[in-house]
Amino acid sequence: MNLKNFKKRDRRTLSAAFAALMLSAGLLTFDGWIYNFFEKNGAANADKIGKITLLKNDVRYRHETDLTWAPAYNNKKKDVYQGDSIFTGRDSSAVIETTSGEKLSITPNSLVIISEKHDSITLKIFSGSVEAVVSSNKKLLISSNDHVTEISGKGAAVKIDVGIGKKIVLNVLSKEAHVVARDGVKVLRRDDLAEILADGSIDDDVKPNIELIAPSTEKKFKIREDQPVVFNWSSNKKLLRTKIKIGTDSEFKSLVVDSRIDDTIFSAYNLPRDVTLYWQIIAEGGASAVQKFSMVGDKPPIPVSPKPGHQFYFDPTSAPDGTGSSVDLSWEPGSLATKHEVQIADDMGFLTNRQVFKSKFAATLSLGFLPRGEYYWRVRAIDFEGQNWSSPSNFKIGPLPTKFLAAPITQLAENNFFITTKTHGKSSEQISDLKTSEIKKYIEKYPRLRWSSVAKAEHYILQIAKSRKFNSPLVEKKLSDTFYVFKSIEPSQYYWRVKAVSEDYKDGFFTQAQELKISLTPPQTLSQTQINDEVQDIYLLKSTPPPLTLKWNATVFTKFYELEFSESSNFSKPTQFITSDDRKLVKISRPGVFYWRVRSLDKKHVPISQFSNTYTLEYQRVYVDPSKSQNLLAVQPKALDSVIMVGNKNNELAFRWTKPYKHAKYFLQISYDDKFDSVFFSAETKRNYFLYTGDINKKTVYWRVRAEGADFDSGWTIANKFFVTKINAPFSFEQSDLIFAARLSAKDRQHELLAAQKRRVLQLRSPAAMPELQLEVPQFIDPPSNYSLETNIPPDIKLDELRKQPFEKFFSQLRNYPIIRWQKVPAAERYVIEIARDREFTQTVTKSPTWESYFTWDTIRPGRFYYRVQAFNDRDPHSFFSSKQQIDVTVNPPSTTNADTFVEIFDEPQDMWSLPNPFKLSWRPVVFARGYEVEFSENKTFDVVKVFKTKDLSSDIRVSRAGFYYWRVRPLSEHKVGIGPFSDYRSVEVIQTRRQPASVTTLTGLFPIDRTMLFVGRGLMRLPFQWISPSEKSNYELELSTTADFNSVLVSLPSKKNKTVVTKDLPVGKIYWRVRSGATLSAINSFILRREREPYVKQVDASIQK
Repeated sequence: MNLKNFKKRDRRTLSAAFAALMLSAGLLTFDGWIYNFFEKNGAANADKIGKITLLKNDVRYRHETDLTWAPAYNNKKKDVYQGDSIFTGRDSSAVIETTSGEKLSITPNSLVIISEKHDSITLKIFSGSVEAVVSSNKKLLISSNDHVTEISGKGAAVKIDVGIGKKIVLNVLSKEAHVVARDGVKVLRRDDLAEILADGSIDDDVKPNIELIAPSTEKKFKIREDQPVVFNWSSNKKLLRTKIKIGTDSEFKSLVVDSRIDDTIFSAYNLPRDVTLYWQIIAEGGASAVQKFSMVGDKPPIPVSPKPGHQFYFDPTSAPDGTGSSVDLSWEPGSLATKHEVQIADDMGFLTNRQVFKSKFAATLSLGFLPRGEYYWRVRAIDFEGQNWSSPSNFKIGPLPTKFLAAPITQLAENNFFITTKTHGKSSEQISDLKTSEIKKYIEKYPRLRWSSVAKAEHYILQIAKSRKFNSPLVEKKLSDTFYVFKSIEPSQYYWRVKAVSEDYKDGFFTQAQELKISLTPPQTLSQTQINDEVQDIYLLKSTPPPLTLKWNATVFTKFYELEFSESSNFSKPTQFITSDDRKLVKISRPGVFYWRVRSLDKKHVPISQFSNTYTLEYQRVYVDPSKSQNLLAVQPKALDSVIMVGNKNNELAFRWTKPYKHAKYFLQISYDDKFDSVFFSAETKRNYFLYTGDINKKTVYWRVRAEGADFDSGWTIANKFFVTKINAPFSFEQSDLIFAARLSAKDRQHELLAAQKRRVLQLRSPAAMPELQLEVPQFIDPPSNYSLETNIPPDIKLDELRKQPFEKFFSQLRNYPIIRWQKVPAAERYVIEIARDREFTQTVTKSPTWESYFTWDTIRPGRFYYRVQAFNDRDPHSFFSSKQQIDVTVNPPSTTNADTFVEIFDEPQDMWSLPNPFKLSWRPVVFARGYEVEFSENKTFDVVKVFKTKDLSSDIRVSRAGFYYWRVRPLSEHKVGIGPFSDYRSVEVIQTRRQPASVTTLTGLFPIDRTMLFVGRGLMRLPFQWISPSEKSNYELELSTTADFNSVLVSLPSKKNKTVVTKDLPVGKIYWRVRSGATLSAINSFILRREREPYVKQVDASIQK
């Protein structure tokens, strides 16, 4: 083999392969770049007929002289020429606008050839569809099978579809189109269809005739939850773009199903039941009629009348042989039904003396005559098999009662009640204009009327009136509790009485009329008890004090207030005022101590409250040298100075103030009104004086100053006023000498007073004067002797973290702190409060200075402590200690979190002889607690108890038998000593019951059913509910109501298990409940709830024969 020749051939082969590879890569990269040359040459000889205005995804086009298809996005101008072919893929489309303004929309999967003449546009459609608007000056020509169909119209919108087998369908979308075909001219209007046949003729009878087969009209049927509803229909034509609509109205405004389908059958799941549904089939070019049907659900009927427990009476004296009564039953239909079955028996299980009745079309049944006794009844629909029974209801038939219940014993502690108004911050005008419904939120508490319970009483009738005869009672209530909170109150005299009633008794006796006088609590003061007026001029010490403002909290139901102001505490010669405002300006002639009190009046000036406690108001004036002040104060012009301006020209007036801040800017304002609404001059300076050279009118002038630094703003000083007097006459030396002499005399007098004051200060500071200048002993104001700490522990904190946290951490987990207050001591600059664990103050807990006349103890802890306070200043000896005060600090008891009832449900009766399972009592943590003590007893008095001590927040309890128990818990310290009281005792009931029936195939409630649930204690009640379901994993919703029709639902609680606990204060009386799971609803169960919040009161045994 010639190696040299082989190498030459190899190089040629490789070169040719490389050239072919580069050419293929270029073709793939530019996707037809080589054809742009042909396109340009071809387009130069072709007429432009339009432009692609909208392009979606990959659209291909080809000129009739081109060799291959080119992507439209390569054509920058997007021009379309005579005879161009347009191809769209699955997700692509295009809109072409011709030069004459017509728009052609090409849908996906379409192949179209476009050409144009001066009066027509020709479309040759091979597949897909085209939408176009036919204008008045252009015709649309459809070319197919060597035949041309002409379409014309004034703005008619048409759609041309080419489907399988080259079948061409013309659909008019709007207006009217004239179609010229081989067999003549036809007019098609909106929604008309026509088929262009192979010979060029038109068949306009293509509208489908859709016939609905099943479900048929007015059909009512019942199927399982997992079974679908099958819809079936037929048509004389093949349906295009078929849609099924199912809704709850015939116009399909509320749709349940709206789906596109390609068949004549459709299966729908989870359609709503017990409602009338409508369905219709819609296809291109036609629609079926609307048919309706109904699906019957599993909702049982609800017994309405007679109400559960109702008793029918008969008179045995008038009909001695007929010891019974006729009864009419009525119920509220559940699921759609026309026939019902009613069962009546002597027991709730419907096993004894069961009778069966049937009712058609009506939800009522007349039973006729029934003998005396107690009956149970239930109802169900029987249009289909296996429909659910309603919850059982009962009624009684018996003779007219002749016995009367005794009157309860009223337990109101006092006959006078005072309405206390909350501190609200509202004006008296706002409070007096309140409506009756708006007043309630400003009242702290309401009177509670109480009475003892009466044996065998079902409820109580309470009457409240303004007269002893009770002719027109203001309140007449039917109550299940033995108390009533009277909220529709106003200051007046009321009378109330109550009686017990029961169906087994003819009536009850009213109690004696009880008086209840309602008055207002007197207004509370909002004013200061002491005012120290600091003046900067010694001459102002003897000037008349300014008016003082007395304020009080506006009270409800009040139109006016009567104020008495006096210089003596016994109000021997008071000054009286009547005002509608909650404040009053009072003038005094001198500094001193004054006394005042206030009471409420109605619109006729009649008192509706007593006078308030006597309040004191002390007004004192103290001279403060401005130059030694550490605060920002105005110095010159002094308050009430008179400034004389001489001459017609502008005068110079110097303003000075103290300079307590370094590196601060000062802002000066001068005005003619004390509110500074119109400031005629303002300035900014870094010095503590400013020279004003402007003009000032002859009137009262006010000025103030403010300091501002990088990190502070002092705020404006009080408005200082001075008087300006002008003398425009020529300057008189004689007059000026008089003025100078007067000023000199005043200045000398001022120097003398200052010197006398200095001598007095030196005398007072001498050792001989020390004893009489010792500070007074502070006096406590309402010293607290007991204080309870409220817990503010985060709910997400873990128990281990709570156990390990340091003691100091508890200080930040308190909700409140005590405030110890005392009267302000004159001349005292600071105070020192001392708190210790013993009376001798050897075990000091805290010793803190304070500059206010109160102290907030934020490091408080449980225990017994003693506290005292002392006053200090830098000049005089400190005061003696105040009296020792004792304070006992405890922690609020824990709040419980466990359920109040523990239930065990057995399938067999012999299981109930076993011991109850252990159950858990739990509570929330409290501050400072390192453990807890639980007491568990069988009675409320806790005579015999079991005691458990634990560091956890729960305790397991085991009892030997089911029954009613009581328990309470208190916090312990690390030394196992109680640091707070026991919580209010709560009841816990252990119940063992048997399930009826033992096995179920439907959603069934288990507990509580037809029993009385008693809860004793305060706070939220936690009541458990249990049910059973054939499906293991479902979402449930528990509903509670006071009525069997569930018009007003008390609780709607979701749950993922077959049990839950309701944590809410439910009303006492009969409670109905049911469980919902999807479209399935259990039967309605009921129980009676009793509640004892107050201390136990022995019942009155009353069975009085009249």
